[in-house]
Amino acid sequence: MVGQGLTDNLVLPTEQEKWVAARCAGGQRLEYRTYQGFDHVGLVVDPESPLPADLVAWTQDRFDRKPEKAGCETVEG
Repeated sequence: MVGQGLTDNLVLPTEQEKWVAARCAGGQRLEYRTYQGFDHVGLVVDPESPLPADLVAWTQDRFDRKPEKAGCETVEG
């Protein structure tokens, strides 16, 4: 899982999209989540950020041995 704040000016969303596209083109399974209105730091530490809960849920699914989806998927958070 990769999370990207769409107002991030440290890791630019356009560059992250290129990185994700390259991983997907190489056959890697990847869930790419984008978050409107969050920058680099805010996505992680802002109390209103949905990323921490999404990341915990994604991680719990791995611990519970729930399979990842095949291929690549972009989810708007």
